[in-house]
Amino acid sequence: MDMKTLVAVGIMMALASTLSMATTLLTRRVYPGFGYWTFGVLCRTLGSLLFLFRDQLSLWLTIILANTLLLADIILIGRGVRVFRDQHHPNHSSIEIAALLSFIALFIWLTIVVPDTKMRILLWCVYSSAFMSWAIFILLTRRPAWFGSGDQFLALALIFLVLATFIRIGYTAFFEGLLPDLMVASGQAVFIVINIGMTLLIVLGQIIMNAQRIEYDYCLVQQELERDIAERKYLETQLREETIRDPLTGLFNRRYLNESLQREFSRCQRNGGSLIIAMLDLDHFKRFNDSYGHDAGDAVLRAVGELLQHSLRREDIVCRYGGEEITMILSETTLAVAAARLDGVRHALTCLRVCHQDQELPPISASIGLAAMESIDLTPNTVLARADVALYRAKQNGRNRSECD
Repeated sequence: MDMKTLVAVGIMMALASTLSMATTLLTRRVYPGFGYWTFGVLCRTLGSLLFLFRDQLSLWLTIILANTLLLADIILIGRGVRVFRDQHHPNHSSIEIAALLSFIALFIWLTIVVPDTKMRILLWCVYSSAFMSWAIFILLTRRPAWFGSGDQFLALALIFLVLATFIRIGYTAFFEGLLPDLMVASGQAVFIVINIGMTLLIVLGQIIMNAQRIEYDYCLVQQELERDIAERKYLETQLREETIRDPLTGLFNRRYLNESLQREFSRCQRNGGSLIIAMLDLDHFKRFNDSYGHDAGDAVLRAVGELLQHSLRREDIVCRYGGEEITMILSETTLAVAAARLDGVRHALTCLRVCHQDQELPPISASIGLAAMESIDLTPNTVLARADVALYRAKQNGRNRSECD
């Protein structure tokens, strides 16, 4: 394949790359820096196209402008990487403009004033390898969280181009004049083929970099959304707890008692299970409050609530009915077992020692009434009323005792 055919193939590849980049830029979400890459591919296409008309157009177009466009492409690759990674600094622009202007001046000198093809090739290689090395350094040493295969593709392509450029420097400086024309032509063809392949790899890397950053940002948004959902669920749970919990004792409140009592009553009617309702009342608690103050009474109620939560089963429902009165719903147990368990709770209450304002409060006791759901009970309130009757009987019989209905 002759040189013009290879250049033509390179132009077609560059044109296809330009269309791919432009389509991505116009139709998909892209990040700052991608526009520089797209404009760089366009410069590469125009520069390659000018090479094809070297015999028809002036040296100003086919050599000076063409090589300037190709160098601009490499500069734009590096600038795109820095902007894409939010690492661009105003001083970088000054360096790039100064380098490009000096390159143009030297190329005009070596093309128009003192024509020297070998020096032009060496000059191009030095400038391009410097800017590509700068881009490689940024790609491999300042890795953001979204660093991935796209960055590696781009870095790999630039590394190959730098190596090919160094080989070309040595080839041009030391061997080109010693080799036959056929080998010189073959060497130039190899460099063109390498550039075509690396051009495709560069474009692929740039498109993948953009796609991977989109995916990374999507994952961040997804994680933030999941955190928001978890936080909302937590807040809903907290709000639910606040609406069904008594703030002083930490036990369920009367509202939750009404919900749970109806639910458990209906379940027992459907399944034929057992249901025990127990009512606990602290003995002479009004007298206790009058003697030691309501703050001391609150301290006792908190201690009682904590003891009950630790003494009963997890499935048992313990609610503050009002004041010092506490109602318990015990399912899937017998009246005898429930009475024995609550009798143990009653004994534990008499051993409870509560300190308030560095003073140990006197021991307390409680009366308990229990009732089991029976077939004659048409509503949960009838079971509750029977437990209340049993509690009244426990008080009448001397307090600090349990009674069953």
